[in-house]
Amino acid sequence: MQDTSFLKLLFNEGLYIFPEEKQNFVSPESGQQVAGQEPPLQAQATPYTPPVVAPAAQTPPLVTPSLPKPAQENAAPAANYLQEGNFRRKVLVLSGWLSLEDKEFLLKILGAVQLSMQDIYLQQHGNATINLPALTQKIQPSYLLAFGVKHQLEPVVPVTEYIPMASAKTTMLFADDLASIGSQVDLKRKLWNNLQQLFTNKA
Repeated sequence: MQDTSFLKLLFNEGLYIFPEEKQNFVSPESGQQVAGQEPPLQAQATPYTPPVVAPAAQTPPLVTPSLPKPAQENAAPAANYLQEGNFRRKVLVLSGWLSLEDKEFLLKILGAVQLSMQDIYLQQHGNATINLPALTQKIQPSYLLAFGVKHQLEPVVPVTEYIPMASAKTTMLFADDLASIGSQVDLKRKLWNNLQQLFTNKA
């Protein structure tokens, strides 16, 4: 009990001391009221706040660059001419680009001297230059028939059209282009006479 006698020195009137109110509370252990005691303080639970985690940086997928394929060594260059035939009788035929009509005319006139695609080797060179010595050295034909390519020869070879020329291994005949021959009777006659001379009775 506290000493309250000093309070009389401060107040002239009578003082009355009121007893403190005792509050009852329910004991959490027994569930019964307990008098004269204040309930114990209960710690308030702090709600859990999950930590904020920064999203992981996404790594972009690896991209493999498309590299050009290395060039094959000793790859053959693309041919600048068309070729066909089985070369059975070793007859090389040179020309520019042929239309279907020109090719039919060629096969018809060669057929008259018993020659077919089985017997010849046809090369259509368009407007490309023709290295005649290298070509004949590589293919080694017995006969060469050239139509309209006289000005495409490189190196230049002096030739006379519709007159057969004989070298050590090859007999050559130069003529106009097949479109011109097919449209002119005199050129047809010249070509026919030379073909007969070269191939008749030589099958």
